[in-house]
Amino acid sequence: MVPTIDSVVPAAGSASGGELVRVTARGLAIGVDVAFGESRTAVIARRADGAVFVLDVRTPPSPPGPTSLTISNLAADGSPVPGESASAAFRFLRAPIGRESDLTRVVRVLLRMLKDQVLANTSTPVSLDYRETVTTTIPVAKVPSLTVLGPDVRENRLYASSELVERAVQTPGGIEIETLRPPTAVDLRFVLEAVTNSTAEHLELFAALTSFFHRNPYLYIARDPVAPDGDTVRFVLAADGEARAATVQSEESRAGRTDDRRAFEWGLVIRGFPVDEFIAIERARPLASGVDIRIGPAGGRS
Repeated sequence: MVPTIDSVVPAAGSASGGELVRVTARGLAIGVDVAFGESRTAVIARRADGAVFVLDVRTPPSPPGPTSLTISNLAADGSPVPGESASAAFRFLRAPIGRESDLTRVVRVLLRMLKDQVLANTSTPVSLDYRETVTTTIPVAKVPSLTVLGPDVRENRLYASSELVERAVQTPGGIEIETLRPPTAVDLRFVLEAVTNSTAEHLELFAALTSFFHRNPYLYIARDPVAPDGDTVRFVLAADGEARAATVQSEESRAGRTDDRRAFEWGLVIRGFPVDEFIAIERARPLASGVDIRIGPAGGRS
């Protein structure tokens, strides 16, 4: 059988590679080889709908310019079948310089929110710590402070694809098709570590952080950092677990002296961070209503 390619979405991608491309084709064998020009690439996911096959592949790094995406059927031994291949046009675009990743933008927005809404509403006295055996002082430390640790990545099945995906896997017995339901997004869990030097500040900072969670059920970032006035992406933001006392390892505590600083830790989770932006945009709409990745007006809420 001779394969044919119906569509390639998107038909262009960054020359730096690493982007997902969805190929719709017909006449494919169990094993296929996909290449962009002379560079072979792996099939990330595969599913069949009757005679139509949908493949998700990741682009390799390539010089900017036009090239071809070629699919070739493979025999049982993994060798290409002569005459059973099809090609479609693809273009590699010059990669933008210094483009900020989505994860970096999410963390930056989170830090700005905590600084503006939590620390700005808590008193910030200045304390000086001195070493008795050293004539110089330790640099000025401002308290209360709020440190963000993480994130840890957790799988969230709420954001899994509603359709089964088939993936070709090479085994000792030959090529086998593995069926799975891959997640389209994950949870990012952070730990907020707060430090104060008085009981009043401790309670004040805890109250400001509690109010922060009540006021901000979502975190918004611009869909396109180059055009921040356009659409936004919304992620669920929530407290994770309970606030608990934390240990402050300072010079005073290590020396056995009384430490007047207080500390507590509280988990924060951002739900629905896309594993891949292309998959999130293509599959978020048909998923359950709990999915909070959406396209809408800037600053709007649904």
